Amino acid sequence: MVFDNGTTRHKQYLGDSRGQVWHINQNNMTASLRLNADLGFFSPALGSAQVMENGDFAFFAGDIYIDANDYQVLNTEYSTAGAVEYQYQATGPANAYRGWRLPSLYQSTLNGSGGPE
Repeated sequence: MVFDNGTTRHKQYLGDSRGQVWHINQNNMTASLRLNADLGFFSPALGSAQVMENGDFAFFAGDIYIDANDYQVLNTEYSTAGAVEYQYQATGPANAYRGWRLPSLYQSTLNGSGGPE
């Protein structure tokens, strides 16, 4: 799974960042694209990707330029079929390095951090 900023593609063709999910078969040395989500915006940096507990995929963009004073951060969850299931958006004077959705504020993960394992 990858958050593809699309910086090189954007310079030449414009276009949006995308979230991709790949199935890698190491024995056959093949890769199959399972999800190719156009995120609807361009974020040149500061993106992340996460598999949700229900099997959906979340892509976070933390560097969407609005104007000289504001950036937008956006976290979008997609179903395995590519439908938008959830979206969080915030605008402010700073961008955000990473986004991560926690299942609960009151439940930690196996490593005790409450974040990615």
